[in-house]
Amino acid sequence: MIRKIRSFFKLAFGGHWGSIFSKIPPAKFLITSTNLFAKKLSYRYILLGGHGMGMQSFRYYLEQIGATPREIYWYEMLAPFVLYKKDEGLLIDKDPKNEFAKKILSKQKISIPVYQIIRDPISIIKSCLNATIFHRISVLQDKKDVENVLIEILKNTPHLMFYFTSLQNSIKHLATDITYLTQDSINQKNLQNTLNDFANRLNYSPMKIEESVLKGTAFPRAFPYIFEVEGKSFILSLNGREDKHSELDMGTFISKKFPIIKEKIFFIKEVIFEGYEDYPLYLASLTEKPSNNTITVRGGGYLFNRRKDSSLQNTCSSFFRKTSKSLFERKRDYRNFTF
Repeated sequence: MIRKIRSFFKLAFGGHWGSIFSKIPPAKFLITSTNLFAKKLSYRYILLGGHGMGMQSFRYYLEQIGATPREIYWYEMLAPFVLYKKDEGLLIDKDPKNEFAKKILSKQKISIPVYQIIRDPISIIKSCLNATIFHRISVLQDKKDVENVLIEILKNTPHLMFYFTSLQNSIKHLATDITYLTQDSINQKNLQNTLNDFANRLNYSPMKIEESVLKGTAFPRAFPYIFEVEGKSFILSLNGREDKHSELDMGTFISKKFPIIKEKIFFIKEVIFEGYEDYPLYLASLTEKPSNNTITVRGGGYLFNRRKDSSLQNTCSSFFRKTSKSLFERKRDYRNFTF
């Protein structure tokens, strides 16, 4: 009982209410049943995928051409009223155990093309393991700890995407045809052609990709990183991520939680980590104003004057060397483990 109470508060404090409701049968039924009387879907295509397949990267480019897909499942439930919404695409990233949700979906009537992302199971496991390492980095000390995480993932993650046929079966009554998207078709070399084919078929406006398509890297998801040194609070962030949460150590709940910054912070310096030159960060103070370097919120990002403050730089320099950089070095070491 104590363990269940602790688990509840851990999920609640993390904002994982969908996970909580999925474990309460009446709540799961009521939330799913909000879609019971939906008559006909208005989507133009279906995208099938899952974690560790490059789905989020492909989804990003679909959004850029105006073909934004909507996830219909919220943990083990159909999201509230999701089948009544008018969106471009329908995204399914799991084959839930909720038979009531499957029954509601089976009653829908529409004929649209299906795109399914596929990948070999070993690569999917590695990708999920790397994400979990990132979420628990501070409590993993050696290879044995990582091996235990691997076993936990295999035992306790019911929606690892190995059952591509099962995922298809849940929507086969809606499909006119199925196009398979292999990892080669959505990589740096071939994504442009894949996206063009998709856009031309469904009458979207093609776009020219002028950036790296590899958006799954963990580095930007570690920010904003808010920490204390000698009683003073600081933020290390990518410009534009100030309204988001860091995923670094999000599974440990050991770091102090700070509110998202909404007003002013005070710029100290730009920070570049070796190996991550494409992701320039900035360091700023939350509690001390250095030399009138005020950063003011402007539409999701910050504008600031680039002037340095030597005293605050010195205060934080040891933190960079001993903490931030070492975490990413340790993550690279773990990724090289052979299981």
